[in-house]
Amino acid sequence: MKKKRLSISDTIILAILFIICGVLLCFFNVNILLIAARIVGIALLLIGIYFLYVYFKKRISTSTTPFFLGIPSAVIGIFMLASPESVIAILPILIGTTCIVNSIISMQKTFIAKDANVPTWKISLVIDILFLFIGVIMLLKPIQALTSIIRITGVVLIAEAFLLLWTSFQLKETRKIEKNNTSQ
Repeated sequence: MKKKRLSISDTIILAILFIICGVLLCFFNVNILLIAARIVGIALLLIGIYFLYVYFKKRISTSTTPFFLGIPSAVIGIFMLASPESVIAILPILIGTTCIVNSIISMQKTFIAKDANVPTWKISLVIDILFLFIGVIMLLKPIQALTSIIRITGVVLIAEAFLLLWTSFQLKETRKIEKNNTSQ
């Protein structure tokens, strides 16, 4: 069975999304994020109400899917409307977790590069350890001011995008070296 790998173009698209999200988090203040959370909350609440309407009122089928989609959507929507600050406060935890997971995955790629004698593997390892450290700090000590957390999260997302690109291109070089070594 063949393993599916992320292509370079997939990685570039993911990195661009990280950069866009990071820039938005750096330059827009908390009020905009609160408004966005409320808008998403309203949308989820309306979707939940619609699914519950379909399940209870229309009775189109015996499927419980609308019920099991409607309840969580409505509850999450109400939560986002009632406490958008809580939703935003979760963001650094999610980003910290993402940094930790991506750093561990990137370390594995770095060790593969080391085994293939790629000369820049040490730089990648230092960067991976730095992002692992940043991710742990974001999990253990979310900074007091929400604005600072959001800006730091934006910067970390942008830096994570560059790390993603760096390791992706480094892995591409590793594959070339491995391919050349096996063809000899």
